[in-house]
Amino acid sequence: MSKPPHDHFKTIAQIIAILCLAGILAMIAHKGYQDMQALSRNGSGEGFGVDLLRYIIRNLAG
Repeated sequence: MSKPPHDHFKTIAQIIAILCLAGILAMIAHKGYQDMQALSRNGSGEGFGVDLLRYIIRNLAG
């Protein structure tokens, strides 16, 4: 028995959704890595935690 055509569409849509989700998570990880790198370049060892907390609070929407 073959699957109805709408089952194939659902499968393709799920694959596309998973790829989009993977892309979004990759962008978030890349942005986080770049932000941490910029903070570590600008801050000292002692003030890094405070700077990181300030950055997170200022950018909660981002």
